[in-house]
Amino acid sequence: MKSRLRVLLDDYEESHQHPVNIAIHWVAEPLAIWALMALIFPIEIFGVTALGLFVWAPIYYFANLSPRITLMFAAVALVFTAIIIVVDRMVVPMWPWALGLFAVSWVTLLIAHRIEGRAPSVFQNPGLIIIGPLWLAERIFRRFGWRV
Repeated sequence: MKSRLRVLLDDYEESHQHPVNIAIHWVAEPLAIWALMALIFPIEIFGVTALGLFVWAPIYYFANLSPRITLMFAAVALVFTAIIIVVDRMVVPMWPWALGLFAVSWVTLLIAHRIEGRAPSVFQNPGLIIIGPLWLAERIFRRFGWRV
């Protein structure tokens, strides 16, 4: 029987077969995630930062699927957060170009799926939006011969 993680990754993999689509996802997906993190950085909900929720909710979810992927996601989230903090301290407001980067990243991902010839998997299952980082992490693990 397949693990829950394997089922999710296999579902995501179905619409990510074309080499150009895969290559675009390696760039556009992390940029979209970073831009989203930058956009929600200043938002607080009942004294809790939206960015904190955005990072900790997936970490909690991923921890139930794969400790290795959880550590990788946490490390990337930490680096992304550090970059956001540094950029936020600059004089230029972050949100306009973070919004632009987010929009360009999503349009690029849609173009990649057009090349693939398949709609993004998140259109069939919105829950798969969080699986993109896991899918990228698994591909890194495969290169090193590690299991997720």
